[in-house]
Amino acid sequence: MANMHPNFDEYALECLKRMVSEKIGYQISNRPDCLKLSEIISENGIGYISDTTIYRLFFYNGKHKPYRYTTDILAIFAGYKNSHDFLDSINATRGTLYQHGINSIGKTNKSLIFYCIQNETYKPLMDYFDSLEETPESIKESVCLNLYDSLIASNKQVPFFNEFAKNNFFREYLLEKGYDPKFRIQNHEIAYIKYIKNTDINSNFEHMQEFIFGNTVLFRHYYLNNEYLKAMKVGKNIFQEIASLDLHQNDLHIFPFIRFKAYKLWYLILTKTNQNIQTEYVLYLLNLCKKIKSNLSFYDTTIIYHTIAEALLYSNLPEKYHWELKKIFSTAFDKFPDIIYSKHLKYSLNYFEPNGLIKHRP
Repeated sequence: MANMHPNFDEYALECLKRMVSEKIGYQISNRPDCLKLSEIISENGIGYISDTTIYRLFFYNGKHKPYRYTTDILAIFAGYKNSHDFLDSINATRGTLYQHGINSIGKTNKSLIFYCIQNETYKPLMDYFDSLEETPESIKESVCLNLYDSLIASNKQVPFFNEFAKNNFFREYLLEKGYDPKFRIQNHEIAYIKYIKNTDINSNFEHMQEFIFGNTVLFRHYYLNNEYLKAMKVGKNIFQEIASLDLHQNDLHIFPFIRFKAYKLWYLILTKTNQNIQTEYVLYLLNLCKKIKSNLSFYDTTIIYHTIAEALLYSNLPEKYHWELKKIFSTAFDKFPDIIYSKHLKYSLNYFEPNGLIKHRP
């Protein structure tokens, strides 16, 4: 009889599942995904895990202790020697997290960060964020998640946003790397308004990039939530009035660059631009994809595809352009269940989700 693995608690299992998902490039969210993962593991010659076993592990968490054989194979797939090697690595990380006051046993929003926010006690929190500058990336990401959970639980977001608008950790990790496209934190738009106000586009290129990022994030939020007057105001600011943007586009990071390009389609729609101009712009976007898709990492591919696909989905242009986009990136679909390519464009978005926070907080 196969042995159950006694040392995999909820935190360890979540870490293992996340690393497996990162390895294949998308979140496991249904039975076809489990079948595809089973096939990929077998093709790599690591061993065999049935799609049923994978489904039970990913969707019945806590109800079934995994077998050692299962965790060994998944750990090897994630890049470790075996499950013991994986647990050694995870436990070392947990020890560092404990030193930073982050609990990895059980789920609670009531951390020290939460109480600092709730009681508007900002000095120790500011000092703590500043102290993280030399810590490993994994620790910063864990602190970011703890901060996100604390802000979700708090009702004192606005004072916090006002106080931390210029804080480097808050700006880089929660608003940029921890960007939540669902805007689930109460008053989240205020954080980005403050972020933009504390960005001087004339000071340096990094500020220009932050300016574009912050404005495109707000523009998307307003457009998708039918707040069209606000969207128009932001759109006018970035698509009409800031002429210097065009001078820097070739140097921008792919995320703000492709957002700036894709969301202009929505601005053309909002301003009731001639339909022929909208069509010409879609063709421009598709040609841009063809031009820049070579030698891209899979992550950069997800950014481009997801952003352009979303822009097309929330427009009234013919669906033939959806298929054109999928054809351009057809080889990227090889990693997904076969049915995804043939289904409507909207079903592919989760597989190309580039936002890191969504992988931790779906």
